Amino acid sequence: MAKVKIIVNDQSSRDSVRIIDADAIERIRMWLIDNRYAESATRALTKDSANDQAAAKIAAELPAVRLLLGGSPLTLAEAKKLFTSKDLKEWIDAGLLAKTKKRVLPLVRITPYRNLFIVSDREWTAEARSRPDLATGLTSNSIRLADFTIRRDARCTLDVGTGIGVQAMLAAKHSEQVVATDSNSRALEFARFNAALNGIDNIEFIEGDLFEAVAGRTFDLILSNPPFSLSPASSCLDDGQPMDSDESVKQFIQTVPVFLNNGGYAQIVCNWVQASDESWTSRLSESLKSSGCDAWAVRDHSSSPADYARMWLDGYDSSNAEKLFGDWMSYCEKQAIASIDGGLITMRRSDGRQNWLRVDAELPRIYPDAGAHVARCFWLQDFLASVRGAELLNEVLYLLPGVELAQTSKPTITGWKPHSCQFTMTRGIGYVATLDPAIMRVVAACNGRLQLGRLLEAVAAADGEDLEVIATRYLGAIQKLVMLGFLLPARHGFNEDSKITDSKSDQLALDAGCHAAEIICAATHAQGCDEKEARSA
Repeated sequence: MAKVKIIVNDQSSRDSVRIIDADAIERIRMWLIDNRYAESATRALTKDSANDQAAAKIAAELPAVRLLLGGSPLTLAEAKKLFTSKDLKEWIDAGLLAKTKKRVLPLVRITPYRNLFIVSDREWTAEARSRPDLATGLTSNSIRLADFTIRRDARCTLDVGTGIGVQAMLAAKHSEQVVATDSNSRALEFARFNAALNGIDNIEFIEGDLFEAVAGRTFDLILSNPPFSLSPASSCLDDGQPMDSDESVKQFIQTVPVFLNNGGYAQIVCNWVQASDESWTSRLSESLKSSGCDAWAVRDHSSSPADYARMWLDGYDSSNAEKLFGDWMSYCEKQAIASIDGGLITMRRSDGRQNWLRVDAELPRIYPDAGAHVARCFWLQDFLASVRGAELLNEVLYLLPGVELAQTSKPTITGWKPHSCQFTMTRGIGYVATLDPAIMRVVAACNGRLQLGRLLEAVAAADGEDLEVIATRYLGAIQKLVMLGFLLPARHGFNEDSKITDSKSDQLALDAGCHAAEIICAATHAQGCDEKEARSA
């Protein structure tokens, strides 16, 4: 019978090793399912409001959530209602719980996420952060990377710095094999336990730093959510980078292409710095341009050195925190760091041609299916590189299904006049595009039937202007809409994996869009005629 080794953070023997058999782990998983330990319940419980009646009700009705997510002990009487004697013994043997004379104590935190149960260290305090072998739980960075990951079929995926195995387990669903590496042996034991708890058997866990454990191997997808706080070595924070500034991020960017198959993707969530004498894109762009990959970097936050230091030092005792803060400020001044930025980087190895680089200053809302949008944007960037300038006029475009339109109008003597139009994506990446009503006529008419040049000819004729003038006026905005994914080439459809398909459902969506476009265009044209008539009068 298969056995899984786990190390847990028991207060009395925090580094003890527990051996538990596969049947017992399966019973623990079924217990979690049978006791309604679901993501919807935990979301309600963790609402940041002490007076939230719904959260209080769930906490009372679901003591399992209170125990395993909230970290609150249960009385023996409460525990007996949840666990049989056999169940409780197995949970204690696995190192998940401890029992005293009066209470049952949680030793770990169990977080439901995307149909997974994720076991991690229970506390995220200054004391816990001082441990070099901390098994960090699900974080906002983990979630952002998971949402942004391209979920296409892969022969082999690598998760660098896997920690407790979140990215590896998610990738296992669309990969034949996953390799997960980490230099933290204790975190790897948690990762192995998590894989067993969730019935995942196609992950190979290897102890080693970054890529040293997979030398000579290549992958279709590489993911990394590394420890990335940029800090002075003297602070002794668990994940402070020992190199100057963001040198380790630069090294990762330069190293990762060697381990990618041609056409393979690497995605990383990380921090980088902006020096006082340069723009925020300078250091990042320099590294990415020389990587040999197509690359898309998106900044989603920026902090001053002081704010960044305060965030990481939150929870330290005041006397120690004051010294560490001073060390941090001296370090940033010495390195001439003006700000510390963070975001997501996606790279694709593309041999035999000139690579492109896209850098975005901000990231809108991202939905759980954003990975399909990321892959689509890579294809669209290739598409725009192949149809330069006026060549786009020969293409037939259509509006992405599911886009919402909001129109603002202002009153005039002849009625309401459109003032601005706003498109919003409701899945993938929540881009928002504000358009002038004049260009809205063109976008609304992009229904997958006529070439863009034909549409602009009609607009030029209606406005009494030269086609070249109209094309010059509108082409840049239309290219931007294609780059963001609002407008797609109608000769291709896109499924959720961003592979090119001819989809019947896409065609139905196009037909519905055509009807809406005809209504919008007719209304805009009629309004334009009313205004001309009013001016003549």
